[in-house]
Amino acid sequence: MSTDSASLSPISHKAKKAENDLKKYARDLTERNKELNCLYSISRLISDSDLSMDDIMTQAIQFLADAFQYPDHICGRITLSGKKICHPRVSNNGTAPVSGDSF
Repeated sequence: MSTDSASLSPISHKAKKAENDLKKYARDLTERNKELNCLYSISRLISDSDLSMDDIMTQAIQFLADAFQYPDHICGRITLSGKKICHPRVSNNGTAPVSGDSF
């Protein structure tokens, strides 16, 4: 009894597509998990009454950057009531590096 290789091709194609779909869903879930962790972390920061507003903003900006897909390419600044807190990758003059994205 011989196996027809042409009949295996559609099954193999479906299996490969299913594998690729699962990898995509796993990446998507990882990103959603990072976003949720960011929100929970900021929520915990705000509920901790021992922290100053500067401490909250300094930590929050790092949580926000970490929540992005490529956190090494992200920098940002939070401005609240005229006070600016910058991510470490933002230069002293308040500008983001050319190669990165900002929020």
